[in-house]
Parts: sequence; C-alpha cells; structure tokens
Amino acid sequence: MLTVLLAANVGADKVFYRYKNEQGITVQSDRLPPEIVARGYQVVTAGGDVLKTVPRELSESELKLRAERQEKRQREMEQQEKIQKWDKSLVLRYSNVDEIEAAKQRALKEYDTRIGILNGNLMSLKGQIEAEQNDAANYARRGQAAPEALQGRLQALKSEVLYAETAIDELDQERVATELQFERDKERFQYLMELAGKRQ
Repeated sequence: MLTVLLAANVGADKVFYRYKNEQGITVQSDRLPPEIVARGYQVVTAGGDVLKTVPRELSESELKLRAERQEKRQREMEQQEKIQKWDKSLVLRYSNVDEIEAAKQRALKEYDTRIGILNGNLMSLKGQIEAEQNDAANYARRGQAAPEALQGRLQALKSEVLYAETAIDELDQERVATELQFERDKERFQYLMELAGKRQ
C-alpha cells in the first residue's frame, strides 16, 4: 500500500510538456524537443493542469514592433505626468486668468529691461569702436601702422559687441517663448476652470 502511495506521489510531482508538433497536433510528453522551444509550450501536470505557459519566440519584426509600442506608451505616460504637474502648478499659483496675465506682463517687462540695458551697452561699444577706428585711420593716413595696443582694444571691443548681440538674440527668443508659455497657461487654466465648473 505504501509503495502504491509513493508511486502515486511521484507521478503527481512529475511534469510534462504540451506543445504542437510539425503537423499541428497537440502532443504531451515528458521530454521537450529542442526545436520546439522557440514555438512555445506549456508545462503541465500528469492530470493536464497548466503550471506554466512559455510563449513562442517573437520574430525580429515583432520584437521591433513591441519595442516601438512600449516606447510610445512610455512617451504617453511621461506626457500625461507632465500635464498633471502643469495643471497642479497652475491651480496652486493662480486664482484667475487675470493673475496669469499680470505675471506675464511682469516677466516681459523684466526681459525688456535686460534687453534695453544690453542695447545701451551695445551702442556704447559701437561708439568706442568707431572712435578707435578713427584713431587707426589717422595712423594709416600718416603712413603708420596702428599700435598693437590700439589693435588689441579694437579686437576686444568687437568681441564684446558679438557677445552682446548674441545675448540680445537669446533674450529675444526667451521672451517670445515666455510669452507663448503664459498664453498656453491662460488657455489651460481657463479649460481647468470650465471643467471644474461642469463637475459641480
């Protein structure tokens, strides 16, 4: 009796592999042919209960498609998270659209002030360059080469002009981007307020 029970337990613990062969016929065996692994199979008990399902290996094109879908889902999740943070920030910072407009005007005024200062510096630098160039021309009219110190000052002034012009261009671009962002904030805030009103 004990031998029979032990044999039954051993049989119950043994696992089998269920798969389809080349002819599409379902086979259950205690051995798994190596060529079947890529097609997928199930690990089952002697009674046919499924313990594990191993899916078939995906083709290169299927793997690429799966990766693209996962990447798309990831981008969508990141975009959704970004929007949620944006919404939360808007609701915490502002009570109405007028406050957003006022914040926009303050930010733009700050840009205008910084750009104005740089433009003033730029005009001053160009005036200095003109004066130095006149000095260099006087030397040339006398048939003399301009002193190295004068040439060095001219080069330094031109570098400062280039730096100032670049800074002004960057600030102009930032100003435009800032204005557009505030306009987007206003539209989004208005949408959130309308949505909240509908829910009440």
